[in-house]
Amino acid sequence: MEVERNDRTVHLLETVAEGGGEHDARVIDLLVSARFGPSETTVRSELRALAAEGLLELDESRGVGGTWALTAAGREILDEASTA
Repeated sequence: MEVERNDRTVHLLETVAEGGGEHDARVIDLLVSARFGPSETTVRSELRALAAEGLLELDESRGVGGTWALTAAGREILDEASTA
């Protein structure tokens, strides 16, 4: 399943990057929803889809349901978005 590269994807990746691997899904959900509005699906399912694409990684040993961090591939997406 390929994740659509759109503004929502970039916003999620930016929020995860901002957390530096310290934000869990609950914090990311609150930040993304407050800043960019609600989604048609849950933030947790969006994060899992991005992880399946190799853009995020989940550390399940920390936080509520684990903490999320950007991968090198996720960083590339952000870099591309910032130069577009």
